[in-house]
Amino acid sequence: MTINPKAPENEVQQKLIDISTEFNLTQVHDRPTREKSLLDIVLTTNATLVKSSTNIPGLADHDIIITDAIIKPTYNKNKPQKRYLYCTPKQTGIR
Repeated sequence: MTINPKAPENEVQQKLIDISTEFNLTQVHDRPTREKSLLDIVLTTNATLVKSSTNIPGLADHDIIITDAIIKPTYNKNKPQKRYLYCTPKQTGIR
């Protein structure tokens, strides 16, 4: 949760730390993704749901993060809605 004073874009890095703190986010991946740098991160509000997080070689110049988590999608079933169709008297044939 600290920023290297020599690092570029200190304001952006500080903003990321502020957002993580504000929304109670935990970083679950801490391995470098390009040489010795961590370019990509995985954040969660519930780290206990994360089984593993690892790197695999990517197509570009940095690795891809693969994270296995215990998650299940939830679907909200929408209630049917009434829709009224309005038309002009000309369309209905009424004069």
